[in-house]
Amino acid sequence: MIDGSLVEKITKDYVNTVDSFDVICGTCRRKYYRQSDEKSIANAKPDVLPAANTSQQTLVSPKTITLSLSSIGGSHSTCFVCRKRGPKLIVVSSSTRLNTFVQRNIIIPAGARCCPGHISDENFSEQALECLSDLRKLTDLNRSDILDLLQKIRMLLLKNDDKRLNFDKDSALSYAEYISLTGIDIASFNDLATHLVSTRDTKVRSSRTCLGIFLTKIRSGMSNKLLATIFNVGKDSIRRAVATVRKNLMQTFVPKHLGFNYISREKLIENHARPLAQTLFGNEFNPAILVIDGTYIYIQKSGQFQFQRRTFSMHKHRLLVKPMVFVSTTGYFVSVMGQYLADSKNNDAKILKHIIASDNEQIKSWLQKDDVVIVDR
Repeated sequence: MIDGSLVEKITKDYVNTVDSFDVICGTCRRKYYRQSDEKSIANAKPDVLPAANTSQQTLVSPKTITLSLSSIGGSHSTCFVCRKRGPKLIVVSSSTRLNTFVQRNIIIPAGARCCPGHISDENFSEQALECLSDLRKLTDLNRSDILDLLQKIRMLLLKNDDKRLNFDKDSALSYAEYISLTGIDIASFNDLATHLVSTRDTKVRSSRTCLGIFLTKIRSGMSNKLLATIFNVGKDSIRRAVATVRKNLMQTFVPKHLGFNYISREKLIENHARPLAQTLFGNEFNPAILVIDGTYIYIQKSGQFQFQRRTFSMHKHRLLVKPMVFVSTTGYFVSVMGQYLADSKNNDAKILKHIIASDNEQIKSWLQKDDVVIVDR
């Protein structure tokens, strides 16, 4: 069925008598509707026309403020440090530019590019900073640049205000401070931090901070309350950090450096046996010689009465637990098993008997015939 207005259009243009039940081709129908749309737009009122899309332009003030600050010239095609051209240049991040300004008083413009090897842990290396020779003595800034710089410095101060000991960056603490707090140097600390695969960063503390808390705890023996004051975190956070790092290192780090599953019997005989011990206790079979003895770890008083009684040693008159230590004749620690309670039920003989009976770390298969075990009575 043909629309009435379309019938009038055909009758007017082609002088044909058309009935509403006739059939019209698609070309004529589309031509009619196209002309109808053009007329409706032309006759439309101005207040109903669609509003034009106006793009918002950000006004940037001119750089008319000149300050006596060192700066560099940025380039997208060359590295501003070594002046090398390359397709693998990266854009210097905002945090790296801020750290460079705070530490060296050098302004790096936004969008500056450099080689990836010049940046480590959001800081330029010392070699990269020494290569910055072509520095401008004066820097032109505008109002937006100054406000942005002040805002970033303010946020940095607020962020560092809550931190007293910062292990997240190597430059925050000196080499001597790492040794004093943790007992290891920076390189060893970084290597140990790579084994914390299951320790997640939180808003309160990072995985490196947890490791610093753990190492400071076992080195100094300070209470959790005192550590909470030093690290500016809650007491419960200290407890969770120590427990998390201990469990993680026991799964990832300790099996790679300690235990009968780590070192073989042949390597122990070859690398960790003194000639004097082989002369005194060995024979023509060149056996493995182990020195086994129990040691003590003093603990605090427990609130559980049963555990408190079983950890009190009548020999030392103190609360302690007993780990059993396996060492070679050179002093190399082969394994440490335990800890065991300090009551009369756990002397060295009973502890060693329990270790052999339970076959901890497959010690039965590790030891062979004619091997020598040195114990005290």
